[in-house]
Amino acid sequence: MGAVLHVTGARIVHLVPVFLRAGHWPIRATDRKAVIDCWSRRLAKVPGLPITNWRVDDLSWSGDDPASTVRRRVVRMIGDLEEPYPAEITKTHFKAYEDVLEVRGGGPGAGQFVYDDLQIGCLEFSTDLVARDGHPITIALQDGEAWRNWAAARIDMIDGRKLKVQAEWPKLRRALVETMDPAIRFPALDRLRSGGQVERDDTCDVYGHVIILAHRPGASLAAVRDDVEKIAAASGSGVIAIGTDDFLRRHQITSLFAHDYGVVVSCEGNLDESRTVKRVVALARQFWMSYAGVMVASEGLQAQIGASVKANGGLWSEHSLREEAENLTRITGILAMIRFDAMPENYVADDLESTLYGRVFVHWKIDGDIALLDRSIEDAVRVVDGLATRATQRSEVWISAVLAFIAGLTLASVLKDSADFLFDSYSGPLRLTDRGLFIGAIILLTAVWIGWQMGAIRNIWRWIRR
Repeated sequence: MGAVLHVTGARIVHLVPVFLRAGHWPIRATDRKAVIDCWSRRLAKVPGLPITNWRVDDLSWSGDDPASTVRRRVVRMIGDLEEPYPAEITKTHFKAYEDVLEVRGGGPGAGQFVYDDLQIGCLEFSTDLVARDGHPITIALQDGEAWRNWAAARIDMIDGRKLKVQAEWPKLRRALVETMDPAIRFPALDRLRSGGQVERDDTCDVYGHVIILAHRPGASLAAVRDDVEKIAAASGSGVIAIGTDDFLRRHQITSLFAHDYGVVVSCEGNLDESRTVKRVVALARQFWMSYAGVMVASEGLQAQIGASVKANGGLWSEHSLREEAENLTRITGILAMIRFDAMPENYVADDLESTLYGRVFVHWKIDGDIALLDRSIEDAVRVVDGLATRATQRSEVWISAVLAFIAGLTLASVLKDSADFLFDSYSGPLRLTDRGLFIGAIILLTAVWIGWQMGAIRNIWRWIRR
């Protein structure tokens, strides 16, 4: 019996990052509690939203979240979801095993919306698979075909916009925008996600899951590891083991694996009793939000750079160009913060944080996405310099035109006064030398003025052609 893994229950936690596109300035840690509390109270008064029971979650050092998140966030906003789809998908594709397992989930309390910061949040759904009459469900969870069909249906659910919250996203987004104090709103960030299409949902193109397995005590670590690895391989690909035997015992879990779509962890006893399991879910959520944030940041920044380049070549005013440059500068600053949040150096409070986050970061090759974002930020810096230069050039063109106009008026006034003085006030005969000097002075001043005007006209014409 000791060599057999008897799985008594499993929980699938679906993690779907979202990008709010309700842009705001970063909130200082000291102000976050008051600001987030205000938001949750205002949102609770909006009828008909797909997310209810808005509240503030106080993070603590003894809680489940990474220490760096607790330090920088202090609090987060949470709301409840009512989504039947994840549970329905699981029931459908594990129907062949309904005699040994029961699928529970959907309805009130089965899902929640977690808002972290910097426009990045997460939809989180829980589905439980419970053994009937004490039967083990190990074999059912090792069915690769069932998992592949489940994964395809889950992707179709999200990409096909079948979640209730996706259908009602425009209403939710308007409520979020109206909830925020205008003093901290930064509308330029709204354009990052989808090129200004504000009437679509903002679920990101990356999503994952955590599978938590509970089993009876007695099986050896080797047996647990072997059977759980088969479950991990059935539910994903590119499976890697995380942690040594001492690491697992220290954190009171029996196995920990990662694959291309998520994390699989097992423990003895009850699913809800292990703090390590809760921390694994919190770390996975943080990773998926950071991963999605980096991807959205890179793609969105490139789209923003394209819009700025178009502005650079169009008939924009100096003020508009400078405003575009300022917005792009501020956006790159906020995206640099998203980049910072994703780095594994932030998750080193203990060996669970550093081992899990660091191994997953390397396994999913996020360093490539970080490098792409770095290059995008460098591109944005060059575009900002170009916008500033163009704004200065346009300012100089208009200054030249104004000065030329003023000089022309001045020259005309001087010539008129000189002629009046010469012809009206000069009583004696006008000598040839006086007449020649006078005409020469007029020709010289006129030539200077015409040259100045031609230069100004040439600059204005170049600006119009550009």
